[in-house]
Amino acid sequence: MPSEIRHILFRPAEAARAALDHLRHVRRNQPMGDVVDCFVEPALPRRGDSAAPRRGVALAVVMDPTRDMPRGETCDLLRLSLAGEDLMEALIAFCQNNGIPLPIDGEKSLQRFGDQIGIVITLDDNAQIAPVDVASMALTRAA
Repeated sequence: MPSEIRHILFRPAEAARAALDHLRHVRRNQPMGDVVDCFVEPALPRRGDSAAPRRGVALAVVMDPTRDMPRGETCDLLRLSLAGEDLMEALIAFCQNNGIPLPIDGEKSLQRFGDQIGIVITLDDNAQIAPVDVASMALTRAA
């Protein structure tokens, strides 16, 4: 049976907004400040498994926290990384909140497309279709 593959691509700024909104929604600690950079990178191996190869993609968001600091004080830029299920949940929530249609069924994965990140949705049509009786079909010729 044929399959259908859909791609929903996010520019880095959209993905960063999705990630920060998601962290705010799940009430996780997140750095405060201005986003100064965001980019897609290979996901890091799980903690304690440094020998494992990098699999999947991650979104890195670099923030400057000095906006909320007293004048004259400085601090290093902060880096936030979101990958795996957390990143998928953030991008799906972004789609839902912005009216972007997203199939419920189908296998979903994350993939890098240049400087963008995308949700790849594979839909398999497993429905049984009745066989066609070709002999009973009328064939016509083009004149």
